[in-house]
Order: sequence, then structure tokens, then C-alpha cells
Amino acid sequence: MEYSRGLHPGAFAGYCCRRVRKFVIGEFFGFVLGVRGLDRADLGVILRSVSGFMNVRGFLAESMMRKKCGVIFWRFMLFAFIGLLLEVTLGAVMGLFDGNYSLSGRTSLWMILDYGLLGVLLMPIKAGLLKYRFPLLARGVVYMLAIYVVEYVSGTVFTAAGLRIWSYEHLRYQLHGQIALAFAPLWYFLGISAELIYGKIDACARILANQMPAD
Repeated sequence: MEYSRGLHPGAFAGYCCRRVRKFVIGEFFGFVLGVRGLDRADLGVILRSVSGFMNVRGFLAESMMRKKCGVIFWRFMLFAFIGLLLEVTLGAVMGLFDGNYSLSGRTSLWMILDYGLLGVLLMPIKAGLLKYRFPLLARGVVYMLAIYVVEYVSGTVFTAAGLRIWSYEHLRYQLHGQIALAFAPLWYFLGISAELIYGKIDACARILANQMPAD
């Protein structure tokens, strides 16, 4: 026996398992070939079919991953575009109170990052809150805090990079000029509104992702 030659017990057990597996597979295909009247060429066809099936599964998995990434991309871009549009509109409306009737607003393309992140992060946050049965008004508070976090982090990064996109240093109850308590009602309303329109934006993102040309 192999074990009597000094083979380690674990290696001997592995050797036995391989022999048994080889025997079972050989007997199985021998049975199939005998019962079905197949020859080795037919067996090759079967094996190629199985291999093709595995390739199809891999292709489908890759397609699903690509589609998922496409949905995230378009969700990001749609939220970014809507955010820029709202910021310009809000700036134009606020200008009316200062006597500026030109209805001109301003923003920065760097804000694409902030508004786009809102669209990417909103669904995971919402799913977690719904799991613990948070009501809509309570979810609005969490969204508001999340917006504050994104605003503070992005503002700090912009400032460190020499970009001065916004500054709240002239306002009371502000933190490092990046966030201010005065915007809490606006961010609260924005968070709730984003959840309410999220379904429609996500549906548009899925349509756009499905229409993306394949490589």
C-alpha cells in the first residue's frame, strides 16, 4: 500500500479521493456512452456544449455588471444636471430680492461631483433607513446630514486644491466657511425631494443605460 511506503496520512487520503473521483467519472461517462450509444466524438460535443454554456454565463454576468455600471453613471449625471439647474434657478430667484431682475444665476461645474454623489448615495441610505422603518420626515434629517457631510468634505478638498467654489464665512453658525446652519431647511427639503423623484430619475437612468452602444 502507498501508506506503508511512508506516505503521510493526509496525502494518502487525498490520493484515495482522487482515485475514487477518477473512477466515478470514468464509470459515469462509460455508462453514458454505453447506454446512449455515444462515441468519443459525441462526448467531445457534449463537453464543448458545457464549455459554451459556461462562456454564456460569463458573458451574461459581464453584461449585467456593465449595465449596472451604466445605470450608476447615468444616475450620477442626471442628478448632477438637475442639481446644477436648480442652483442656477435658485440663484436667479434670490437675485430678485436684491434688485437684480436679469434672472441670472451662477454655479460651477465642480458641483457635478456633489450633486452626482447625492444620486449615487441616496438609494443605499434610503434602503438602510427603510429597513429600520424610519418615517419620511426622519429620513429627511438623515439626508440633510449626508448633504452637509458631502458639502463639507468636497468644500475642504476644493479649498485645499486652491478652488474657492463657495464660502459661508460671512454667515453665523458656520464651520470653516464650508457649511452653515442657515442652509439646513434647504438641504432638508432637497433631501426629501430627491427621494420623491428618485424613482423617475432611476427609471430614466436605466433606459439610457440600456441604449448605450455595446463595445
